[in-house]
Amino acid sequence: MFSTTMVSYTFPDLTTDSLDPPIIDGPHDTLIEIYDRTSGNIKTFDAYSSKLRRKCEYFKVALSEKWARKIDDKYKLSLEVSTDAFEIILKGICDGKVTLYNPDTNILMELMLISDVLLLLEFFDFLRSKLDEKKNKNKEWSDEDIFPILKTSYRIPSTQDLYLICQDVFAERPSILFDSPDFVHIEEELLLRILKLDMLCIPEIKIFNKLIEWGIANTPDYHTLTDKTSQINALGVTLEDSLRLIQYKNMSREERLSIQDYEPILPTQLVRYKIPPRSNSLVEPEVISSRLTGLIATYVDRKDPNDNPYTGFNAPLQFRHVFRMKDMTGFYTEHHKFYNKSSTRRLLPTMKCCHDRPSLMIMKLKRSGKIIGTYNPVDWKQDISKRVYVSTSESFLFSCDDRYGTNFKLSRVRNFNRAMCLESVYPSGVLLKFGEDLSFEYNVYYVNCYIKNNYYEHPIMEEGKYEIEEWDIYKIHRKDDKPIVVMNEEIKISHQINPLVETKIVDNDFFALVATWINKKDPVKDLYTWSNTPFKFTPLFRMKDATDFYHQNNNYYNKSTDRLLPTMKCHHGPSLMIMKLKSSGKIIGTYNPVSWKQKLGRSGLCEYENTSESFIFSIEDAIGTNYILSRVKNFRRAICSEEVYSRNYNTEVPNGVLLRFGEGLQFYYEEDYRGEESVLCHIKRNDSYEQPAIIPEGVYTIDEWEIFRVSKRDSKFQTRTYSPVISKYTTFNYIFTNPSRKIKIRNPIRKIRNSHRKIICDGFRPHQIIEDEFIALISTWIEGENSTEELDDPYDDFLEMPFQFTLLFRMNGRSKSHEKYYNQSTYNLLPTMKCHHGPSLMIMRIKDSEEIIGAYNPINWKLDLSDKKTYATTTESFIFSSKDEYGTEATLSRVKTPDKAISQTSVYPNGILLKFGEDLSFIYRHGNIHTDEPDYGFDDDIIWPHVICHIKSDGLYEQPTILPEGRYEIDAWEIYRVTRTDK
Repeated sequence: MFSTTMVSYTFPDLTTDSLDPPIIDGPHDTLIEIYDRTSGNIKTFDAYSSKLRRKCEYFKVALSEKWARKIDDKYKLSLEVSTDAFEIILKGICDGKVTLYNPDTNILMELMLISDVLLLLEFFDFLRSKLDEKKNKNKEWSDEDIFPILKTSYRIPSTQDLYLICQDVFAERPSILFDSPDFVHIEEELLLRILKLDMLCIPEIKIFNKLIEWGIANTPDYHTLTDKTSQINALGVTLEDSLRLIQYKNMSREERLSIQDYEPILPTQLVRYKIPPRSNSLVEPEVISSRLTGLIATYVDRKDPNDNPYTGFNAPLQFRHVFRMKDMTGFYTEHHKFYNKSSTRRLLPTMKCCHDRPSLMIMKLKRSGKIIGTYNPVDWKQDISKRVYVSTSESFLFSCDDRYGTNFKLSRVRNFNRAMCLESVYPSGVLLKFGEDLSFEYNVYYVNCYIKNNYYEHPIMEEGKYEIEEWDIYKIHRKDDKPIVVMNEEIKISHQINPLVETKIVDNDFFALVATWINKKDPVKDLYTWSNTPFKFTPLFRMKDATDFYHQNNNYYNKSTDRLLPTMKCHHGPSLMIMKLKSSGKIIGTYNPVSWKQKLGRSGLCEYENTSESFIFSIEDAIGTNYILSRVKNFRRAICSEEVYSRNYNTEVPNGVLLRFGEGLQFYYEEDYRGEESVLCHIKRNDSYEQPAIIPEGVYTIDEWEIFRVSKRDSKFQTRTYSPVISKYTTFNYIFTNPSRKIKIRNPIRKIRNSHRKIICDGFRPHQIIEDEFIALISTWIEGENSTEELDDPYDDFLEMPFQFTLLFRMNGRSKSHEKYYNQSTYNLLPTMKCHHGPSLMIMRIKDSEEIIGAYNPINWKLDLSDKKTYATTTESFIFSSKDEYGTEATLSRVKTPDKAISQTSVYPNGILLKFGEDLSFIYRHGNIHTDEPDYGFDDDIIWPHVICHIKSDGLYEQPTILPEGRYEIDAWEIYRVTRTDK
């Protein structure tokens, strides 16, 4: 008899307002069309809008009066998800409860994807808990679970931890995916990710053959083509990107001969030669994954794990396995000298494990399955007395949830002189002890470890005693045979000396309290003192300063506000702001853990950054008396960069961009009738930070203001502080308004994108610069019509138009799956010419206005490799403008000199863009964000990188010009691939 597992979940009401109208089951008034990518099927569901709004945040917005409109007396929505899983959730929402019987991993993942899209946050957490319960007794996923998790988790940003684990397992055991009957149904984006892996334990020829198998299954009408040449050419179109990722150098001569039939569609020899080799090891790694060894090597080299972490195969370190606890195989015979023979049942190692070279210990704890480990950079071959400590700045302890490095937690040595020592372990055992923070005990049948917190930064787990279930030791050496650092003098000096912070608002002891908050320690039990504070606070900005401090730090001051406001350069790394309020003398402050160096857009929008580590606070005096600490609780809306406005005149402050903390703390610039300038902060209650507010709600004048760079003392390079808990839910399909722009009521619904797949914006948020009705009007122009009048039925025209628009580029909105369309040297502001490998449409919005300009390019520039500034001939290109996103008062200008229609033109630096005649061209300004030198000679913004379009009346396109001649800054830019769907 088989047991049945039943799980159920009840959907809560979004509101408990007794004045809410009751749910009345009238006729169905909502149609939801679901497109299933896997099967290609489309299924339509009927529903009650009242129930959907009551139970689901997504529908509450999508079907609200502000957005929704009815067509034939029904609301109509479209989504791209699994039809079977959506049916389960829809029934659960309507019934108020969903019940699952023996749910398999595949259905749990599909339900998680849909709940993520629909913003069913609590249901998402419930599903994740049930998924985690499916792990086997070894706390690892089974092979049957890996494939469904892999193929779905990569689409959900909040499950990237699952995706990375499955990716590592697949790299070691590729048969899980390649031998699955569902392999041919995986999406191309996932396939490309897999082919980019630098290790796959399978011969390269087998990877190539599986790729061909996938290509045949995904090439339309492949089997109906009459000859082999036509089939191969069609296959080449499908596999254009993936064939460039095969490591042809890893194939033998015989294997390369076996693929000669596909030579016409393979990359050129030059391209093949440049592809870096992959490690096609046929032996699966043991004990720890390549990802974890790469992560450890990253920390040994003191690299930022968020920047460019090593993998196990490009790391500069080599790991030699010398000890495996309780081993009874041939491994023990080969490494017996590393085992303690004195009746310890092969449970303890000898000190020979740590001779000759640095060593790494990996231990799996019983019951929890967690991994803990240590890195020892010291060669213990010399006889060193027991209980004598050895100094090093480079040792560290770590923990993680599994052998793939999930939730990796690092703790570096803080007291270098008490880093490690030898300690006797009965019987006849001598082991390394790491400070007092990690020590060992042998008890006949098992080994225990003790975790405390004394000489390392913080405990890697809760303090206590743990039994070790598995224990492995590796010797480490550099592949280039260079010595490994034991004492880093630069780190040693910076760590041991705590110079006083130059501050005028608070005492130095207060920074120790801030450091305690940053590390989330208990200020009562674990309060840092100034002498052991693990952070360095470097002053960058002091409001109104006119001393030498200003001259040393002038690039952190906004030059147009009389030294009252800082620049965003203050936040190119974690930062602390401290402000003293006028009249009351109270002190408030904020901690920002994010590096805003790459957050350079100025689109007039609030650009939020996710973090769980930011906080705001208030104190009564300079030493922190009666402090109120408020940590972020809505990680998705923690901090944003926002343009600063004058409160009195509602005008933008010149070049002013400051951080805003949720909705609870924001800033204004004020100039009164006497010309006196000041800065105000606005405190509000909000849902982003813990309540109550740090001080009573209101507007306060800032009397003194200081900003400090925050960096770890033990790091040679300033690292980006990152949150171990990222935002849990994606907002790819979240519909929201932009309060800084006027939303016109004439089109009350911004339709959910991807409707009928007319617009594809995979990987991007669905909101766009222009509305569907304007896209429908542009489609008529592509068809050859010249009318600029609004369409009679724009929505139906949009659905019926014979074009599909695939979003490739969105300024400051980069998607990982679209990296090749972004110029790497211009901060995501410029596209590459790959956007125009096929007909394309460019849409741009002019800064500080609602005006739209655009251009249509009918040329496939992939085949046109002529010299730059050589014109391409076409009669079909056009440029256009409109007053807003709906196409109001549109102006169309078609090319009238076809032989000078479009050209490629260089844009500094490393940029190549299309120029339309001489009538529409582009300029890139790098600003002075990374230099102290102003960008003289231009009236536009000299601080932030930005793009300018130049409009002239050269007569190569129809006149008058689409806008008056001049230069216009672009604050939003999208590029679409245009393809016909009817031919």
